[in-house]
Amino acid sequence: MVKNYVTFQCSKYPEIIEKNGYIEQEELLGQNIANEIATRGLVVSLESFIDWGFVFRSKFNGFEFDLIIKAVDILEKRFALSITSTLNKIEKILGKNDESEYKGLIQIIDDILRLSPHIKSIEWLNAEEWKERFSEKFNKIR
Repeated sequence: MVKNYVTFQCSKYPEIIEKNGYIEQEELLGQNIANEIATRGLVVSLESFIDWGFVFRSKFNGFEFDLIIKAVDILEKRFALSITSTLNKIEKILGKNDESEYKGLIQIIDDILRLSPHIKSIEWLNAEEWKERFSEKFNKIR
């Protein structure tokens, strides 16, 4: 099972504050990660800051993936990022397969996080592990 959810602590921001349902640091961190992905030659689009996180799409070798960044623990400055393929079930039945691109994008994200001096305690989770830990708290993240 693909580990397409990652949690990590980020010390870049002195504090994380929720204001009117929004956490500005989600947007700042999301833009930073999106920019890092773009510098590696991938297309980044549909950037949006909404009340449940920062969302954007990345294209890798012709396949698209949705990424969502959400603060999951304000006191510990812990964030989560999910990577989800946009392929639907019919496309998969018809033989489209984005598995190598999925793994490639996950590796790029892992590299970005590990190279950042502000990121620590990186933990990758699969969908089942994610649901066990966060489904009640953050059911809007896939």
